[in-house]
Amino acid sequence: MKVIEQTGMFTMTTPTPTFERIDETLTLERLHDGEILIFTFHAPPSKDAVDRWYDTIVDYVTIRNTTDRWLVYDLTKPGIETLTPYGRQRLREAANKYPNATGRAAVIVPRNNPTFLLVRGFLLVNSIRQYRKLIIQMYNERENGLAWVLDGLQKRRQEKARKA
Repeated sequence: MKVIEQTGMFTMTTPTPTFERIDETLTLERLHDGEILIFTFHAPPSKDAVDRWYDTIVDYVTIRNTTDRWLVYDLTKPGIETLTPYGRQRLREAANKYPNATGRAAVIVPRNNPTFLLVRGFLLVNSIRQYRKLIIQMYNERENGLAWVLDGLQKRRQEKARKA
């Protein structure tokens, strides 16, 4: 890993991604030693993919032993306009299991998505109701969403370094 910034105790390294194909509908990338998870949906997710997503989130939270989440959901592939009913159910379960979640989650949707406003409304209502400190933002470009999540991670690392 190449160090790209070092200030006192704070060090940010270049991302070393790992990729996992969960099935034909979903892939997972892990960046910055697994602190950032990127879920890319290639089609409406299968039930098995939704369950693997849920299990991945549970493992991510358990192993890291923190309320922080640094997540990107890429919904830019054609045919990904909304969550399946089962996906919505599992999303609610995850939200209820971790009501004290903090950090950032970027949802990437194409600019010309006809259901952009529906997705935005769903996220807004659910994030206000279920999460108080996990900030969820929508982006049209994956790079912008990832940069925003990475910025939050860097700020949290700097904050923790100052307290140490």
